[in-house]
Amino acid sequence: MRGTVAAASRIVDSADVAKAAERSDEELLTTARAGNRDALETLLLRYQPKVYGFGMKMCRDPEDAKDVLLAGSMIAVSLLLGYTLSPAWHLLAAFVALNLMQSAFTGFCPAEKILRRLGTI
Repeated sequence: MRGTVAAASRIVDSADVAKAAERSDEELLTTARAGNRDALETLLLRYQPKVYGFGMKMCRDPEDAKDVLLAGSMIAVSLLLGYTLSPAWHLLAAFVALNLMQSAFTGFCPAEKILRRLGTI
């Protein structure tokens, strides 16, 4: 999981985009559901520029856009894990969503402090 978060938090280069263009979303999703981490990473890399662009459009700040990208990636990964492994993984998506709402109102993000201490952001 940590590798997936790291992949989701970096900016995509053109080689990564070319790699993602080789396979269809359906093929990658089927392979990711079967447990292939490379397929999951390829899906994340494929949609990373769109999610980051959405974050930039909404937030107009690169750091906030990266936060949107990371949160969106975490939700996507937890939903996929909930679908393939155990519905209990859906709790991670709920936690991320609640954390986003709480930090929007207070400006304080406990998950950000935890992730900074772990060295992931």
